[in-house]
Amino acid sequence: MPYLRIQNDWIHEHTSWKTWQHTCGSVTRIIPMLIETHLDILNPVQTSAAGMDPAWLKAQFGSKLVFWGAG
Repeated sequence: MPYLRIQNDWIHEHTSWKTWQHTCGSVTRIIPMLIETHLDILNPVQTSAAGMDPAWLKAQFGSKLVFWGAG
């Protein structure tokens, strides 16, 4: 995780880009850690996985992270 934060911070400091991470399955337990790395976007969002209800994710983390794609 420290490497991801260094990477994301460098990108944000030197570009106008947003950073994203590909994930599969239920990742609710690691979302807070991903937010700590200053990640911008999580893609995809596997809504069929345990705990990955879109409304809950938006309510819990939507002010800190963009959820891109679902299925």
